[in-house]
Amino acid sequence: MIDVRGKSISLDDPKLLIPMGLFEGVSAIHVFGRNRNCADAAEENVYSVENAATFPATALMTSISQTTDAADVRGENVIIEGVDVNWNAVTQTGIIDASDSTVKVVLGTALLRVNSMRMSADTVIATTVRLHNVGETTDYAIILVGEERSTQAHYAVPLGFTAYMTNWWAHRNLSAIVAADVVDFQLYEQDWAHADDPRRQLVESLQIEPLHEGGILRRKFSPYRKFGPQTDITITASAVSTVADVSAGFDLILVKDSLYATA
Repeated sequence: MIDVRGKSISLDDPKLLIPMGLFEGVSAIHVFGRNRNCADAAEENVYSVENAATFPATALMTSISQTTDAADVRGENVIIEGVDVNWNAVTQTGIIDASDSTVKVVLGTALLRVNSMRMSADTVIATTVRLHNVGETTDYAIILVGEERSTQAHYAVPLGFTAYMTNWWAHRNLSAIVAADVVDFQLYEQDWAHADDPRRQLVESLQIEPLHEGGILRRKFSPYRKFGPQTDITITASAVSTVADVSAGFDLILVKDSLYATA
C-alpha cells in the first residue's frame, strides 16, 4: 500500500512508483531512436541525423534553426535536454526566430551532448529543425519533417547521477525500399569520467535475422546494468546486403547520487 494525496493505494506493479515520481531523485527515462537509411556494411548510430552521430570534446552545440523558412514554426519553442561542458544536466528552451525560421538562434547554454529535442507546441513540422554548431557545418540533433521530436538511441548520463538500464531493444522496420533481412545492433558505453581511458566499450549485441518474425528483439537485464555519471550510452546498427530502416532504444532508471549513496 502507498499513500497518494491522503489515499491508500495498492499497486500490483511496484515499478509504477518510479514513473509516478514517488521516489525523490529517481526518474524513469525512455530513449527511442530511428535511422531510416542505415547503410549496408557500415556501422551507424540509430539516430535521426541518419549518419554517424558526432560527440564533440567541447560544447559545440550552440544554436538552432530550420533548413527552410516555415511560417507555422516561426516563434515556436523548442525544448532541448542535454549536458553542458561540465556534464551538468541542462534543460532549456530555444525560440525559433519569429520572422525567418532559418535564422540561427543561439541557445543560452552551449551543450556538450544532447539527449532530446522536441517542439513544445502541438506542431508537426514541414521542414527540419536542427541543433548545430556556430558555423552550421554539423548537426547534432534534428527533428525530421512530419515529427515533433528528435529520435536518437543515445543518452548522456549527467554528472551527479547513475543510470540503471532495465532493458534495450532493436527493431527492423520493413518497407519496399529499405528491407535488409539481417541487421546487427550494438549497445555501447563510453565512460568520460575516467579520462585516462575513455574508450568506447561494447556492452552486448543483438542480430535480427530473416526468419525472425516481427523483426524485434528485446534484452532484459537482471540485475539492471549500471552506467556511471559522464557516460555516453549509444546503440548502433549495421545492415547486411542492403540498406535498412531501423529503430532501437532502452529504458533507464536515473538516480541522483547525493540522495542514494552507494559503495
